[in-house]
Amino acid sequence: MKTRIKLITLAVFLAVLVAVPVYATTNITKPTPSNKVTPTDKINANGIAALKTTAELSTLPTDPTTLKDMVPNTAEDTEARILIKRSRFLMWTHDLQHVMWGQFGNGYFVGVDNLGKKAWGIYNGGVFAGFYDGEFFYGRYGAGNWKAKNLFGLPAAYGRFTISPMTVATTITP
Repeated sequence: MKTRIKLITLAVFLAVLVAVPVYATTNITKPTPSNKVTPTDKINANGIAALKTTAELSTLPTDPTTLKDMVPNTAEDTEARILIKRSRFLMWTHDLQHVMWGQFGNGYFVGVDNLGKKAWGIYNGGVFAGFYDGEFFYGRYGAGNWKAKNLFGLPAAYGRFTISPMTVATTITP
């Protein structure tokens, strides 16, 4: 019975993810000369560190200490680095006890789990790392599967994930 309830819950999450457009929680503006961060900038006017270049993110190390230093300090800082082109993700543990959904793009991700705890971090080349409820985690992903250390407050966790493009509401004028 519990398994059936868990499967129904997961099906509802998937249906909501596909059927309802999810909009960004912050105002996203196009870069202008005053708010554009270039890879050569160390810190912009808002105190946000410069974006990692694509080359830096495409060669993520597997060493946890190095990964931890690469992850932005806050979810807001990470969300600002995702930029305009975003996609959505939904991931869950093998036992369906933990489910997380959110947005990703440009080598960064932000998400919230079924307990209301935030996660943010970096990803690329099958490696991801970040902070979950303020605690560092890291792991690997590929082919719809993932495994991680310290994610969801567990010493080791694994499960599946799915991704979908962000839907954009448009108006139709007659």
